[in-house]
Amino acid sequence: MKKKQRSTSGLYRDGKLLVIREGTRCPGRCAICNKEDEVELVDFTFARERQRYVEVAAVQSIARAASDLATGARYTGPVQADLPLCAWHQGRRLRLFGIGAGMTVLGIAFVAIQRAMGAVIVPPGELGFMDIALYNWIAFAAVLTGVVFMLMCVFDSSKLWFKPTKYYGRFVWLAGAGPEFLATLPAIQPQDYKAQGALDASVDEANLSAEELIRRAGLDDD
Repeated sequence: MKKKQRSTSGLYRDGKLLVIREGTRCPGRCAICNKEDEVELVDFTFARERQRYVEVAAVQSIARAASDLATGARYTGPVQADLPLCAWHQGRRLRLFGIGAGMTVLGIAFVAIQRAMGAVIVPPGELGFMDIALYNWIAFAAVLTGVVFMLMCVFDSSKLWFKPTKYYGRFVWLAGAGPEFLATLPAIQPQDYKAQGALDASVDEANLSAEELIRRAGLDDD
């Protein structure tokens, strides 16, 4: 694949959102807390999720097309960005996974102890689940929440830090950046991304490799 050129321009703020263009070189400050200690660049790929079911995917495409038309967005495929994070915020996924695993183990252990002591977890009968004790409901909820936390850390973990809210060409708008970091960035104007988006469409895509075209089209997910 052709190596991407990195630029110091292409980093903006839009209210409480961070706006970054693919290939932008970020400053050596954590994008969440703005600290400069132990900062490393972390590679993120932001893309729209696609439904596997044809009927749902068709409805989803129509809804997104209408939303893009209303908001002026233009999605051209996944956007890759290297964002700086300090050591503490880099460890967010590991901490959340540990919390999820702990909740799961504690919930299962509590139910197992109740059962070993002879307690009835789920009373008999078709509607027996409605008579489950409150503390057992809490244990089940802890297990379910813990499993969800662990799955979040394994699948689509980028949303643990940043959540994409809008795309325009190779630009992506992200929620999750800290206010101190955003305050150091210039406010984005429509001409900042629309002019560059037109340039990307006319020049950049003509020089893309087949592999990059497949990635942007999202055809490499299968």
